[in-house]
Amino acid sequence: MSNESKTETKSKTETPKGTPGNPDVAAAQNPFAAFDPMAMWTTALQNPVAAWTSAQTAFQNQMSAAQSAFQNALGAMSSWSNASGVNPFGAWTASQAQFQKMFADSYVRAQAWSDEYAAQEAQMVTRAHARLATWAQLAHDTINYTSQLSAQARKLSAEAARKAGFAGA
Repeated sequence: MSNESKTETKSKTETPKGTPGNPDVAAAQNPFAAFDPMAMWTTALQNPVAAWTSAQTAFQNQMSAAQSAFQNALGAMSSWSNASGVNPFGAWTASQAQFQKMFADSYVRAQAWSDEYAAQEAQMVTRAHARLATWAQLAHDTINYTSQLSAQARKLSAEAARKAGFAGA
């Protein structure tokens, strides 16, 4: 029984390799798992130059890892066009070209509408002047006709008064 209990205790406390509880796996999954702040301060107080050099080396290693991860992700995005026919960078360029075309076309349409409106307005002004000229001619003709009627009425009144025998007529 003592052998079985030792085996059971060993299997419960010992973490097999390749599991998330294993520090080797944790360090691979989390780049900050190996960071020990106390070790850094202990080293820094004993030898500041070595601590600075160590910190710079660690920083450069982390930046290199981040840059390679970014390059891998960028490479994966660039390969989308090869795998599925979708290229996000090409889509962005195409959408920008479409927006530029849309704005240029809208400017051309606005200019065409403005030119058409100006032509219609010129026709409206010409017709308004023609109508005013016609109205003015009608007003002149009315005044002339009224004066002719007035003169004719006076003449007829004078003749009628003479025929009626009014004195002084």
